[in-house]
Amino acid sequence: MSIKFFLKTSNGQQVTAKCMLALGLGWMLNASTYGQEQRFTDYGAPQSNVNYQAPGLQMRAQLESDLQPGEQLIAPGLPKPPAPPQPQVIAGNGIPGGHFTNSTSVIADSSVIQGHHAALGYAAIGHHGGQQHAGTSCGPYGSDLCGVYCHDGYVATAEALWIMREGEDDFSLSRAYELGGFDYEMGTRFTFGSKWNCTDGWEVGFTGPIDWVTSGSSPVNVANPDSALFTSGGFVASDLDAFNDATFHSQSYRTEYQSFEINKKSWAWDIFSVVYGVRIIDIEEDLIFTSQGVGGNNGRFVQQTDNTLVGVHIGGESMFPMSQRLMVGQRGRIGVAANFYDGATFVNNGVTTLVNRSADDENLAGFIEWGILGRYRLYRSLYLTAGYEFWYIDGIALAVDQPITNINPAQGNVFFANDELFFHGGSVGLEILF
Repeated sequence: MSIKFFLKTSNGQQVTAKCMLALGLGWMLNASTYGQEQRFTDYGAPQSNVNYQAPGLQMRAQLESDLQPGEQLIAPGLPKPPAPPQPQVIAGNGIPGGHFTNSTSVIADSSVIQGHHAALGYAAIGHHGGQQHAGTSCGPYGSDLCGVYCHDGYVATAEALWIMREGEDDFSLSRAYELGGFDYEMGTRFTFGSKWNCTDGWEVGFTGPIDWVTSGSSPVNVANPDSALFTSGGFVASDLDAFNDATFHSQSYRTEYQSFEINKKSWAWDIFSVVYGVRIIDIEEDLIFTSQGVGGNNGRFVQQTDNTLVGVHIGGESMFPMSQRLMVGQRGRIGVAANFYDGATFVNNGVTTLVNRSADDENLAGFIEWGILGRYRLYRSLYLTAGYEFWYIDGIALAVDQPITNINPAQGNVFFANDELFFHGGSVGLEILF
């Protein structure tokens, strides 16, 4: 039989008796089963199992529970509990001269946790940086590696947009020619946000104004009627002779878009964010048709609509790291709004004003936005962004889709908001963290 002993700095006899009794019973049970003596140290290395517990740990725990203050257990034959896991190094991308970098990239070490926008502090992790701390026993790198700390951070983004307004490619009130479609037009988008803590914050954004204009003019050499306008309700054909018996037509169609939003925003691991908040979208349209009649009369037709959408939306952003500097992903919004819209109609033929009336109403509208996005770190907290996106809006009033061709005394009393708009285009911008 092997020699086993337990010693204690005081009350040794009591502890020794308990240990010898427990070991004696254990030996008898093992000997009757296997026919030979077993030692605690005879067991093989434990298999990889999260539920496995080395033999003797419960015995050690029981003996240690009987110790009095100031006593120490000396038990060479019993295994010791595993050492606590070592803390992992937390580092942010692009910390020139920092403890965790070689001035160009984060150390190639599996124990390093990398954060995308953690350049504001050595112990940082997350989107907008962290806070430097004095060295502690948690690590030799001059920062507290036992926890993650955040401070209030700000992010500002400025983008240039090139957006196309689809539709109305062949619209015209003149029978002499048709208007061409809209083209890509330039606009801007500004976003400013802040974090309250590591995961929550707010942001505000403004997009626009973006103007799309298509126009054209032409001499008229077609047979009367020269335009798509006609009369009813007491008006006669001669009331529109400046349009329908004309020598020259000119048309202009304009759409203007702008948007404002304020959101609550939540971040997760710097690759995923969720926003929800209030959105206001304003869409104005102007259609102007002028004509010069054979008899010298000039005609002018103006149709205007203004849509103000006030609603709520929810959306987010999901990014995927492609390299140390580059991330790609997608962003989107979906929302519902009340459309407070109004319209105005004006028609004159020579010196006679036929229609001059306006009206307003409300309607339910909805909108969806989705796009792909790339973000490339240029230097520390400066990023280049680029993407392509699609906007869809339903439940609005367009100038060209009102009953504009039927000129009558009741025209302009009612406007309809059952139309839709589709936009798409690219963006390039800069994002700065501070």
